[in-house]
Amino acid sequence: MARMRLLIVVALVAVLVVPLVALAQDGEGEPQTYTSPDSFLTLSFPAEWVAQENEFLYGAVLANSQEVFDTMEAATEEEMVAVPSGGVIVDITLASVDTFQSFGMEVEAGMSVEEVLDTFLTFISTPPEDMMGGAEGEDMGEGEMAATEEAGMDMGEGEMAATEEAGMDMGMEAPVVGEIQTVEFEDGRVAAWAPVEYPNASSDAYLVFEVGDGIYSVVNVYAAPGELTQDLIDTTIQVAQSIQFTGTADDLALPEPEVEESEVDPTTLDGDALVNERCTVCHTRERIDAQDKDEAGWTATVDRMISYGADLDSAERQAVIDYLVATH
Repeated sequence: MARMRLLIVVALVAVLVVPLVALAQDGEGEPQTYTSPDSFLTLSFPAEWVAQENEFLYGAVLANSQEVFDTMEAATEEEMVAVPSGGVIVDITLASVDTFQSFGMEVEAGMSVEEVLDTFLTFISTPPEDMMGGAEGEDMGEGEMAATEEAGMDMGEGEMAATEEAGMDMGMEAPVVGEIQTVEFEDGRVAAWAPVEYPNASSDAYLVFEVGDGIYSVVNVYAAPGELTQDLIDTTIQVAQSIQFTGTADDLALPEPEVEESEVDPTTLDGDALVNERCTVCHTRERIDAQDKDEAGWTATVDRMISYGADLDSAERQAVIDYLVATH
């Protein structure tokens, strides 16, 4: 389902404390508890809502009905970014500094939550410069976008949201980002939040706070344009305050991309030719050659590209990584 798009609207005051019992929503039932499959993540959510595991990044996705989940899953490519009227989704993602950096966000250890949120919002609201981290101001043209789609990017709603987080320009209007403010939780933790309006798609609020040493939660609540009410914001605040995580940053590592196994010896393959053939489907060669990364950096980049649809089997993947490390 939806990935990393939680927001909080401008009407929130600097300090907002609502008893957790508010999640029961006017006596309709006791709050439910979501527990991740590994039991590291727990959180409370309204009794009549539904929850499922985040399929892309570590976390959970909540909706105010199963019908909302079903509608978003069944949406066509043209509809997939629009939230149905009456629908509410709360997307909870846990991310370490490494997680942010793997997507090209310049988040560093020790940053304040305001700085982390500012970096995140800048990333999602700025036209993509380059999925490989290349030269500034070079968006993917129509030809590059078509090639990207040919590279296996027939995406559902969840993948679309994840792609937006990775900085891909899908032709939508740029979101309108509001002022960053802070809110203090009942336990004294401080969260940064800001409203974000996606024209013709959704009204959002993003909330960022630290759930552990160097581990952040990005909570995004969104609804149809103009339908994000103060009550929904209050409920989202309570969900956020209930989040507990007992794992480590290592538990948040991105899943390994699915790569077809090959018996070919990578050293027999031409890495330069593979870069020209496969990697320039979505990027100019100049963008790739402008980069200077170590082995870990290139491995993360190539794996991220595979997760987006780059056509490389295990031997080709290693050949590309070896070539880039040796020459860039």
